[in-house]
Amino acid sequence: MLLQMNHGDACPFDLSHIDFKIFSEYLATKKKQQHQGNRHTQNWSNTLSRATYDGCQSALMHLYRICGVQVDKKFAKELSVFMGAIKRMVRNVVVILFIFTPSNMNVID
Repeated sequence: MLLQMNHGDACPFDLSHIDFKIFSEYLATKKKQQHQGNRHTQNWSNTLSRATYDGCQSALMHLYRICGVQVDKKFAKELSVFMGAIKRMVRNVVVILFIFTPSNMNVID
């Protein structure tokens, strides 16, 4: 069970400045880091996993909770719709990457 902790002035952000546009742009620009020398990363997209996007949303909601700030209903609705779209996009990328990986090409023939 998560408890709401109101830290008042100890809040690390002024959450009144975070709106849907800012947070959705942040999520849209997040990319997976590719490491040099790892041959497997060359075949994969920069798309992050669904769990990573869920973690970002969870972290934002946690900030609201610890700061004792109510999430604007419009913002919550827009974020919910956007997260659904992100998850569908990630699913589609994974399916496309699976179909077009060299080891699966003989399955298509």
